[in-house]
Amino acid sequence: MIKGLIFDFSGVIATDSYRVFLKDKVADLDKPYFHKLSEQVDKGTITNQQFKELLAKKVGVTSKNIYSEIFQKIVINWKLLNLINNWKKKYKFVF
Repeated sequence: MIKGLIFDFSGVIATDSYRVFLKDKVADLDKPYFHKLSEQVDKGTITNQQFKELLAKKVGVTSKNIYSEIFQKIVINWKLLNLINNWKKKYKFVF
């Protein structure tokens, strides 16, 4: 019996907009830098503001506009969302 379903947003329900953004902006050689940067903000070793400033400086975008540029890369998987919506009739979901 199914007890629960877990869906990740980034890369499952929607594209991983951070990766798509970086693919458009940086050379493959810089990817370890960005991976480390995202790990630091996820772990709380740098603040969100520091993350925005370091990321923006590296890709040549203002820190004020960095998230709007990343969020423009989001593509929602509507087929999956419709499937989830149908499952809500049968299973309990917690958001």
